[in-house]
Amino acid sequence: MRAAATRRGVHRVAAALVLFTVAAVVWLATAVQAHRVAALTAPPPPADRQTHPLHRPPGVPVTAAPYAFSQLQPGSHQPVAYDPCRPVHYVVRPDGSPPGG
Repeated sequence: MRAAATRRGVHRVAAALVLFTVAAVVWLATAVQAHRVAALTAPPPPADRQTHPLHRPPGVPVTAAPYAFSQLQPGSHQPVAYDPCRPVHYVVRPDGSPPGG
């Protein structure tokens, strides 16, 4: 009787180990995939990136009116924002602009 109980205990431990290993592999694969997606969707840092903010943004006006952000970070309630340590590069296309515009 004691040998059967010991075998059941060993089987339970083995099953728990297998279950834990499978869960760890699934979690790791998910984390790696999320990192790959983030790497594909985020632009690489530009060569002129600084280690400190380039400027301070103006203060937010205090208002009692409700507001909503137009876009949020994926899987978060944080608003989409720019990195203050990166300069903002842009291109102006003069097609259709007013003279001297």
